[in-house]
Amino acid sequence: MSTDPLEGMTIMRELAEIRREVEEKWRQLTQPDHASDILERTEGVEELVLRIDVLSPADHRIADLREVAFARAVAAKTLGRSREMDSALALVGVLSLSAAGTERVRSVLHFLEESAQQREEHHGLEPDFSLAVDSFPDSPGLPREQDSGACVEASEEPGTPSWDVQVGVLKRSPYTEQNDQLWDELIAACRSNLPTARESSELSALQHCLGELMEIITDNPGLASPHLRPEIIARAVALHRLNQRVMEELGDSIGARLDRNKFFQSVLSRLLVDVPTSISLSDRILIARYHLDLSPDVTGHGNTERSRYATRLAELYQRNDDHNGEIMAFLEKGACLEKMGRYSEMYEVYEQALTLSRRYDLVSGIIWSTIRLSYGHFLAKDPRSATQLLLDLDDRLTYDDVSGVNEREAYAEAKVALGNLFAYAGSHDGSRRYHGEAAEVFTSIGNQTRAWECRQKALG
Repeated sequence: MSTDPLEGMTIMRELAEIRREVEEKWRQLTQPDHASDILERTEGVEELVLRIDVLSPADHRIADLREVAFARAVAAKTLGRSREMDSALALVGVLSLSAAGTERVRSVLHFLEESAQQREEHHGLEPDFSLAVDSFPDSPGLPREQDSGACVEASEEPGTPSWDVQVGVLKRSPYTEQNDQLWDELIAACRSNLPTARESSELSALQHCLGELMEIITDNPGLASPHLRPEIIARAVALHRLNQRVMEELGDSIGARLDRNKFFQSVLSRLLVDVPTSISLSDRILIARYHLDLSPDVTGHGNTERSRYATRLAELYQRNDDHNGEIMAFLEKGACLEKMGRYSEMYEVYEQALTLSRRYDLVSGIIWSTIRLSYGHFLAKDPRSATQLLLDLDDRLTYDDVSGVNEREAYAEAKVALGNLFAYAGSHDGSRRYHGEAAEVFTSIGNQTRAWECRQKALG
């Protein structure tokens, strides 16, 4: 009798056949018909996610499962099925960590599944308008700007005995001023090694060194001191930035997401001091963004706190002459006020965002601000005014007036919002027209998933 607890699952019996099929028809996964077939063929992946703890890390089927799960994620993305996509990606992440212990595997799976559920719930709050109302990025695109100041050339490479000795010195006195120069030298040594690290083994070794330095900071209870020196915060941010860049080079997007959450929980959430102005502006922007970009389950922030951080972020972007960032922060603040039911304040913030967008002639900001203002009218039970705002915008803008993916994506979303409003009013002709036009714009920028969704709405 077989002792394989997964033998009875259809997905396991047909695994080799399904993998061959997805390899042969990989490019067709972006086509809705084929994607739908693959999604149906791989339904067993959902059950497997729940039984992952019985799969041995040494199981010879892991490679096949990883490929099939990834194909399912691609198919789900094609069809706009966010829950299935995130569940499949969670399994891909777990299988990629198959050499880890069972508890580690379970914790990664739990985190990814929670993130998937939160995003699905967030996007489903307003079914008549949800495709158009959220413009703030889901996750930060960490800056890749060159650090100011010259890099210190290290006399020794990380990983040598000299490195271990110097790390030992820091562990004994991690926060004292007398070790500031040593900290700078070791961080500079890591930074100087990043451009030349090409192999995954070299990048992993560098990541280990960065982890050692970060642990020295996070393991010390002085991090939660009300008298913490600003240099310690700046040092932690520098190490985190470098680690994110290493993960980017490794192509480890799941690890990078986990690392952002870990950085917030182990560093930012423990700070008892306000982020000092002596820290670089780019670092203060990054910290404020994390308070907004990361899941509320990680930050513990409600809409009141998020609104406050959005205000702070808008001020920081203003000082940095980043008007687009400033406008996006205002839109995020408006979304927080909206969720708190403070519609009058919400409307004022959206008006402010629109005024700034017009002042700096930022087309994307103008479009998103108008969408939000329209939504404000919709919430106030005035769909006629909501529709008129978007119709006026549509009359002023043509496809030739917008350029680049971001502007054209916003332009398409405005048409989606119009289509939703016409559908809400019972006008099938209006819904068909604007959803059809949105589909054409999405197709032009290569977003086949959104184009397909809009075509389905146009048909309905």
